[in-house]
Formats: sequence, C-alpha cells, structure tokens
Amino acid sequence: MSGGCETRFYTRRMVGERAILLRPSNAKQAKLGLDGHVQDDWAGGARTPAPGRANWRNKMKTRLLLCVVALFTIGTMAGCKTTPSPSPDVSGDVRKSLDQAGLKDVTVNEDRDKGIVTLGGAVDNANAKTQAETLAKSIAGTQVVADEIAVIPAGQAKDVNAVNRDLDAGIEKNLDAVLILNKMHHDVKYAVKNGVVTLSGGVASEDVRDQAAQLATGVPNVHQVVNDIQVTKDRKASSGQ
Repeated sequence: MSGGCETRFYTRRMVGERAILLRPSNAKQAKLGLDGHVQDDWAGGARTPAPGRANWRNKMKTRLLLCVVALFTIGTMAGCKTTPSPSPDVSGDVRKSLDQAGLKDVTVNEDRDKGIVTLGGAVDNANAKTQAETLAKSIAGTQVVADEIAVIPAGQAKDVNAVNRDLDAGIEKNLDAVLILNKMHHDVKYAVKNGVVTLSGGVASEDVRDQAAQLATGVPNVHQVVNDIQVTKDRKASSGQ
C-alpha cells in the first residue's frame, strides 16, 4: 500500500470457546489478554495464565492446604484425652510429721494419679488415730485422706482384728445389696478396710456418682467413703444394660 503503510494478515483460530489471533512466527511477539484471564502468545499460539488468574489459583491452593491442616488438627485433638497432672508428692512430709508425733506405726501410701493419701497400720487409742488423720490432712492439701488406721488396744490385737474382719464383711454384703437394688452393681466396684469404703468403677453422670457415695455412707458401720468413681460420658447407664 502507498504512504508507507504495511498490510498485515491475521488468522483467527478457535481454541475451545476462545478465539485467538495468529500472525507470522517471524513477527515480534506480543501478548493479548482475552476476557481478562488468558494471554496468548501470537507467535506460537502458546497460552500462559494471566497474572490475575495465577494469583487466584495460588490463593485457592493455600486455602485448601489450610483447611486440610485444620481438619487434621481438630481430628487429632478430638482423639486425645487430656490427662490430669499428678498430685504433688506429700508422702515424705506426712511420714516425717507422723514420726515427729510418735506415730511410727501408722503407714502412709499415696496415689498421686488419683489424689488419695491412705493411712494404715494401727494405734492403741482413738485419739492417736484422729491425730494422725489431722496431720495428714494438713499436709495433703486437696488430696483425699483415707483413714484406714485400726484402733487396737494393747493385748487385744487378736480379738479386735477378728471383729474388724466381721464388720468389714457385713459392710460388703450390705453395700452389695444396696447397689443391686439401685442397679449400680455392674458399674460401681468397692473395697472395704477397717470401716473405710473405697468406691471405684465408671458411671454415666455426676448424679449417679454422688448417689453411689450416699448409698455407701448409709450402710451400717461405715466410717468413711472414698469416692474414686470416674464419670464416663459415653458409658450406658446401668439401667439400660
């Protein structure tokens, strides 16, 4: 054409639903953004993602990764149960305090996981038994002090021990009957020593746990109830078994 004008011929080609323009490969390459998403390389027909779409894809990948991590974390936390920290070790201090009070025959056993300090052994009078319990409670803090100390006056060990065994056996029979009557015998376990009843096992609610302790307290000759029953939310109630 005249006037220094150059005539160029372009070819239109359909790619999917897009129309791209092709021009001779020896021409200078340029990029044209069609619909604001894709830029086409006219020289070779190569298509490269536009910056906007590339950023969008990166954001979607990041969000997907974050979702996967979040779901994994939630699943892990749901499958884990929090374990309470053990109670502080007080057995040494209790032992020292008892020795200083002349109560060397009283034994000390601490279960730090359950938070229970158990006193055992024997003393020759009720006042000594009370003193030992008071000393232990002053040191145990929030832990439960189970006083299983037997009171055995001098020279009466054989008779007193026989009486204590009979009393404990009677407590066991009566407590067993009460638990059966209230349909708790499958879930609630117990041990009896010198008039102290220790309850264990698992129940479905705090109300059932408290009820078991009240029932045990009402049994004749029971001096103390240590309630170590655990509440298991997903456990079926005894009445449903």
